Amino acid sequence: MKLWTKYLLSSLTAVAIALLIPLGPGLTEILNLMNHYALSLGRYLLFPLTFFSLAIAVTQLRRYKKLGAVMLRLVILTLLSTALFLLIGMVTTLIFNPERIPILMQEDLSFSIIHWKVYLDNIIPGNLFSIFSENASMLLPLATLSFLLGYHFIFDKEQSEPAYNLFDSFSRIFYRINSFFVKYAYIPLFFITLGSMIQIISIAEFQLYGQLLLILSVSSLIILLILYPLTIYIVGGRETPMAHLYAILAPLTSALVSGDLFFNYGILSRHIKENEGIPREIGGLTLPLLTLFARAGTAMVAGSSMLIIISSYSSLEITLLQVIWVFVFSFLLSFALSAAPRMGVYVLLTLLCKFYGRGLEEGYMLLIPILPILSCFAALIDTAVITLVTRLTAFQEDLVDHVSPKHYI
Repeated sequence: MKLWTKYLLSSLTAVAIALLIPLGPGLTEILNLMNHYALSLGRYLLFPLTFFSLAIAVTQLRRYKKLGAVMLRLVILTLLSTALFLLIGMVTTLIFNPERIPILMQEDLSFSIIHWKVYLDNIIPGNLFSIFSENASMLLPLATLSFLLGYHFIFDKEQSEPAYNLFDSFSRIFYRINSFFVKYAYIPLFFITLGSMIQIISIAEFQLYGQLLLILSVSSLIILLILYPLTIYIVGGRETPMAHLYAILAPLTSALVSGDLFFNYGILSRHIKENEGIPREIGGLTLPLLTLFARAGTAMVAGSSMLIIISSYSSLEITLLQVIWVFVFSFLLSFALSAAPRMGVYVLLTLLCKFYGRGLEEGYMLLIPILPILSCFAALIDTAVITLVTRLTAFQEDLVDHVSPKHYI
């Protein structure tokens, strides 16, 4: 049985249990605890896997003299995909012209946004070794050190080769451990889905958000079923596009269920290598960098949501100037979400509302009840973008192997 089938069956079983079996407060508390540890389990290997694999990828690309070209392609494709997918979400919202959501009092989340100074202190700490014991959401400092090590492994081969071989060995070991986790990831996915369903069922007046969820569903389908395969076909060598979509069904399912890019990292890492034929020297570099900065899905969800927040707080129609403002700030701020792998939509909406002002400083609270669902939509499209940019980069640099669908895991 393919992994995506196991993931899907596990998630559907959890949905059925949540809908059909009444869950008392005691059992709900236990399931929420299981959900917490399931997410932590998915993140367990993220830091060592990134630390060793990124350094090896940078070293190998430098030896091939392709590091600069790959980095340039990543920047260009990330900027283009973020702008395009954000535009799709906002245009879809304007076409549907959803009804205003009544302004109700909502309790804010206990989640706190990292201040920019603290954020910079974490990236450039006074003690380099402190990055190994910092916040579990701060992958950027570790990735920065790994990049620097990999960049300098190429100098004085006699002295650096032992360190390179050590990193290479650890990279392969952690990949094998990660493969074992991916094989049985349908178990934690069951508890994650159950926890998400408990939150969704508890949403009061769910129908108020129906139109926004419909807009996000339509935008996601346009991206996944039209733009993704079309781009693969035109830019990626005119290969069968649906085969590539089939290749990432498991990480797409995991992203939609968990809403957490860090949980999904290991699953995506194995699938792009074994199903998409992306070698380690590409995947080891693109995965951490795109996970941190390629947040097109988060920008799309936040942009659409911000338009609805503005229309809900005003009796007037949304102006072109407001649309441009939302687009520009959603686009720019989406690149500052590296410390929010799961709560990116919440952070981005909070920033948008505070920067917009005019009485909307707390406008993000209007959508707090459905933030878990918004995060799942964002993670789904973010995962698709990471895969698409990685695939196109590998293809353009002639660093990709053909894998038959019959050999997909």
